[in-house]
Amino acid sequence: MTMIQDFISAIFYGVLQLLLFALIPLTWWLFTARKNHSFFVWIGLHKTSVKSKARLFIAISIFVIIMSTMFSVIIPLLLGNVENATTQKVGKGITAIPSIIVYSYIQTGLSEEVFFRGFIGKRLMSKLGFIWGNTSQAFIFGAIHSLFYITQIALWRCLGFGLLVFIMAWVQGYLNEKVGKGSIVPSILCHGTMNALSGIVATINA
Repeated sequence: MTMIQDFISAIFYGVLQLLLFALIPLTWWLFTARKNHSFFVWIGLHKTSVKSKARLFIAISIFVIIMSTMFSVIIPLLLGNVENATTQKVGKGITAIPSIIVYSYIQTGLSEEVFFRGFIGKRLMSKLGFIWGNTSQAFIFGAIHSLFYITQIALWRCLGFGLLVFIMAWVQGYLNEKVGKGSIVPSILCHGTMNALSGIVATINA
Protein backbone atom coordinates (compact mmCIF):
# COMPACT_ATOMS: atom_id res chain seq x y z
CA MET A 1 0.00 0.00 0.00
CA THR A 2 1.41 3.37 -1.01
CA MET A 3 1.71 6.32 1.34
CA ILE A 4 -1.30 8.05 -0.26
CA GLN A 5 -3.44 4.91 -0.09
CA ASP A 6 -2.42 4.38 3.52
CA PHE A 7 -3.25 8.00 4.35
CA ILE A 8 -6.68 7.85 2.66
CA SER A 9 -7.42 4.57 4.40
CA ALA A 10 -6.50 6.11 7.76
CA ILE A 11 -8.83 9.06 7.13
CA PHE A 12 -11.68 6.76 6.08
CA TYR A 13 -11.44 4.47 9.10
CA GLY A 14 -10.78 7.39 11.43
CA VAL A 15 -13.90 9.28 10.34
CA LEU A 16 -15.94 6.06 10.33
CA GLN A 17 -14.96 5.24 13.91
CA LEU A 18 -15.60 8.82 14.99
CA LEU A 19 -19.13 8.69 13.55
CA LEU A 20 -19.83 5.34 15.19
CA PHE A 21 -18.47 6.48 18.56
CA ALA A 22 -20.49 9.70 18.38
CA LEU A 23 -23.77 7.99 17.46
CA ILE A 24 -24.74 6.84 20.96
CA PRO A 25 -23.83 10.15 22.66
CA LEU A 26 -25.69 12.10 19.97
CA THR A 27 -28.79 9.94 20.37
CA TRP A 28 -28.63 10.26 24.17
CA TRP A 29 -28.28 14.04 23.90
CA LEU A 30 -31.23 14.33 21.51
CA PHE A 31 -33.55 12.63 24.00
CA THR A 32 -32.21 14.02 27.28
CA ALA A 33 -30.32 17.30 26.95
CA ARG A 34 -31.05 18.89 23.59
CA LYS A 35 -33.20 21.66 25.12
CA ASN A 36 -30.61 22.63 27.72
CA HIS A 37 -27.21 22.42 26.03
CA SER A 38 -25.67 22.30 22.58
CA PHE A 39 -24.20 18.90 21.78
CA PHE A 40 -20.61 20.13 21.72
CA VAL A 41 -20.89 21.84 25.12
CA TRP A 42 -22.68 18.79 26.56
CA ILE A 43 -19.95 16.43 25.35
CA GLY A 44 -17.11 18.80 26.33
CA LEU A 45 -15.89 19.40 22.80
CA HIS A 46 -15.18 23.09 23.21
CA LYS A 47 -12.34 25.45 24.06
CA THR A 48 -11.13 25.33 27.61
CA SER A 49 -11.92 28.40 29.69
CA VAL A 50 -8.74 28.08 31.76
CA LYS A 51 -7.04 31.45 32.12
CA SER A 52 -3.48 30.17 32.11
CA LYS A 53 -2.87 28.37 28.82
CA ALA A 54 0.75 27.91 29.88
CA ARG A 55 -0.37 25.92 32.94
CA LEU A 56 -2.51 23.68 30.77
CA PHE A 57 0.31 23.19 28.25
CA ILE A 58 2.73 22.24 31.03
CA ALA A 59 0.22 19.79 32.54
CA ILE A 60 -0.38 18.12 29.18
CA SER A 61 3.35 17.96 28.42
CA ILE A 62 4.18 16.37 31.79
CA PHE A 63 1.39 13.82 31.34
CA VAL A 64 2.52 12.89 27.83
CA ILE A 65 6.17 12.52 28.86
CA ILE A 66 5.43 10.40 31.95
CA MET A 67 2.80 8.17 30.33
CA SER A 68 4.76 7.73 27.09
CA THR A 69 7.79 6.65 29.12
CA MET A 70 5.72 4.23 31.18
CA PHE A 71 4.03 2.77 28.12
CA SER A 72 7.28 2.38 26.16
CA VAL A 73 8.92 0.52 29.05
CA ILE A 74 6.06 -1.44 30.60
CA ILE A 75 3.79 -2.39 27.68
CA PRO A 76 6.43 -4.45 25.83
CA LEU A 77 7.01 -6.37 29.07
CA LEU A 78 3.28 -7.02 29.50
CA LEU A 79 2.22 -7.71 25.92
CA GLY A 80 5.40 -9.36 24.67
CA ASN A 81 5.14 -10.24 20.98
CA VAL A 82 1.37 -9.80 20.79
CA GLU A 83 0.44 -7.48 17.95
CA ASN A 84 -1.03 -4.12 18.90
CA ALA A 85 -1.64 -0.75 17.25
CA THR A 86 1.99 0.33 17.78
CA THR A 87 3.66 -2.85 16.53
CA GLN A 88 1.59 -2.68 13.35
CA LYS A 89 3.59 0.43 12.42
CA VAL A 90 6.99 -1.27 12.77
CA GLY A 91 8.99 -1.30 9.58
CA LYS A 92 6.80 1.04 7.55
CA GLY A 93 9.28 3.92 7.59
CA ILE A 94 8.72 7.66 7.61
CA THR A 95 6.15 7.43 4.80
CA ALA A 96 3.74 6.01 7.39
CA ILE A 97 3.89 9.13 9.57
CA PRO A 98 0.91 10.95 7.94
CA SER A 99 -1.36 7.94 8.47
CA ILE A 100 -0.05 7.55 12.03
CA ILE A 101 -0.99 11.17 12.77
CA VAL A 102 -4.52 10.68 11.39
CA TYR A 103 -4.96 7.40 13.27
CA SER A 104 -3.67 8.89 16.52
CA TYR A 105 -5.66 12.11 16.59
CA ILE A 106 -8.90 11.08 14.87
CA GLN A 107 -9.44 7.33 15.17
CA THR A 108 -8.23 7.06 18.76
CA GLY A 109 -7.66 10.53 20.25
CA LEU A 110 -10.87 12.22 19.13
CA SER A 111 -13.32 9.34 18.83
CA GLU A 112 -12.36 7.56 22.08
CA GLU A 113 -12.24 10.77 24.09
CA VAL A 114 -15.66 11.87 22.82
CA PHE A 115 -17.16 8.55 23.86
CA PHE A 116 -15.31 7.68 27.06
CA ARG A 117 -14.38 11.02 28.67
CA GLY A 118 -17.00 13.19 26.99
CA PHE A 119 -20.01 10.89 27.11
CA ILE A 120 -19.48 8.13 29.68
CA GLY A 121 -17.21 10.12 32.00
CA LYS A 122 -19.34 13.23 32.19
CA ARG A 123 -22.57 11.28 32.66
CA LEU A 124 -21.06 9.22 35.49
CA MET A 125 -19.56 12.28 37.15
CA SER A 126 -22.91 14.06 37.07
CA LYS A 127 -24.47 11.11 38.92
CA LEU A 128 -21.65 9.95 41.20
CA GLY A 129 -19.48 13.02 41.66
CA PHE A 130 -16.01 13.57 40.25
CA ILE A 131 -14.03 10.95 42.21
CA TRP A 132 -16.35 7.98 41.69
CA GLY A 133 -17.45 9.05 38.23
CA ASN A 134 -13.91 9.53 36.99
CA THR A 135 -12.79 6.28 38.60
CA SER A 136 -15.69 4.43 36.96
CA GLN A 137 -14.98 5.74 33.46
CA ALA A 138 -11.29 4.89 33.86
CA PHE A 139 -12.17 1.37 35.03
CA ILE A 140 -14.45 0.83 32.02
CA PHE A 141 -11.77 2.13 29.65
CA GLY A 142 -9.07 -0.06 31.19
CA ALA A 143 -11.29 -3.14 31.28
CA ILE A 144 -12.27 -2.83 27.61
CA HIS A 145 -8.63 -2.44 26.54
CA SER A 146 -7.49 -5.41 28.63
CA LEU A 147 -10.24 -7.62 27.16
CA PHE A 148 -8.59 -7.31 23.75
CA TYR A 149 -5.73 -9.46 25.07
CA ILE A 150 -7.53 -11.76 27.51
CA THR A 151 -7.07 -14.83 25.31
CA GLN A 152 -3.55 -13.97 24.15
CA ILE A 153 -1.52 -13.33 27.29
CA ALA A 154 -1.43 -14.46 30.93
CA LEU A 155 -4.15 -13.02 33.17
CA TRP A 156 -1.71 -11.07 35.36
CA ARG A 157 -0.23 -9.43 32.26
CA CYS A 158 -3.71 -8.57 31.02
CA LEU A 159 -4.63 -7.05 34.39
CA GLY A 160 -1.36 -5.12 34.48
CA PHE A 161 -2.07 -3.66 31.06
CA GLY A 162 -5.60 -2.77 32.15
CA LEU A 163 -4.25 -1.02 35.26
CA LEU A 164 -1.85 1.06 33.17
CA VAL A 165 -4.67 2.14 30.85
CA PHE A 166 -6.85 2.83 33.91
CA ILE A 167 -4.24 5.23 35.31
CA MET A 168 -3.95 7.00 31.96
CA ALA A 169 -7.73 7.36 31.66
CA TRP A 170 -8.13 8.61 35.24
CA VAL A 171 -5.48 11.31 34.82
CA GLN A 172 -7.00 12.35 31.49
CA GLY A 173 -10.37 12.74 33.19
CA TYR A 174 -8.70 14.85 35.87
CA LEU A 175 -7.00 17.05 33.28
CA ASN A 176 -10.30 17.64 31.50
CA GLU A 177 -12.41 18.46 34.52
CA LYS A 178 -9.99 20.06 36.96
CA VAL A 179 -7.45 21.71 34.66
CA GLY A 180 -9.34 22.10 31.39
CA LYS A 181 -12.54 23.34 33.07
CA GLY A 182 -14.76 20.65 31.54
CA SER A 183 -13.27 20.61 28.04
CA ILE A 184 -12.15 17.25 26.65
CA VAL A 185 -9.58 18.97 24.41
CA PRO A 186 -6.74 18.25 26.92
CA SER A 187 -7.36 14.50 26.84
CA ILE A 188 -7.71 14.52 23.04
CA LEU A 189 -4.30 16.18 22.78
CA CYS A 190 -2.79 13.80 25.35
CA HIS A 191 -4.26 10.67 23.82
CA GLY A 192 -3.42 11.63 20.25
CA THR A 193 0.12 12.77 21.03
CA MET A 194 0.93 9.64 23.02
CA ASN A 195 -0.25 7.36 20.23
CA ALA A 196 1.47 9.45 17.56
CA LEU A 197 4.80 9.38 19.41
CA SER A 198 4.56 5.62 19.97
CA GLY A 199 3.76 4.96 16.32
CA ILE A 200 6.44 7.29 14.96
CA VAL A 201 9.14 5.87 17.26
CA ALA A 202 8.14 2.32 16.31
CA THR A 203 8.29 2.94 12.57
CA ILE A 204 11.52 4.98 12.63
CA ASN A 205 13.44 2.67 14.99
CA ALA A 206 12.47 -0.52 13.17
